Amino acid sequence: WSDARRVLDDAQYQRYFDASLFTRAANEVPLVSADGATLRIDRLVEFADEVCVLDYKTGALVGTPAALLDEYRAQVHAYCVHIGQVFASKRVAGLIIFTGGGSIAVDVS
Repeated sequence: WSDARRVLDDAQYQRYFDASLFTRAANEVPLVSADGATLRIDRLVEFADEVCVLDYKTGALVGTPAALLDEYRAQVHAYCVHIGQVFASKRVAGLIIFTGGGSIAVDVS
């Protein structure tokens, strides 16, 4: 509970959780990739000109091994590529949020 509150109460993430700031949002969004794999996006947030893919990880960013961070980035990047096909007219952004503190923006280009 304290980790969830830390994320929800953090001002830097307010735009993803305050319903007055986005068009729509959904949690645990199922997605099927082109190769038939079933993916599940933790939170998808739509704004007027952007769609954000959020992925939550337990623990803190600090101390997470570089190889694991690379895996996380690849996972979220793949989600963003698939979502970009659905929301072709919008910019797509990815964000990995660590419940113990810290986050990483994922480059989608």
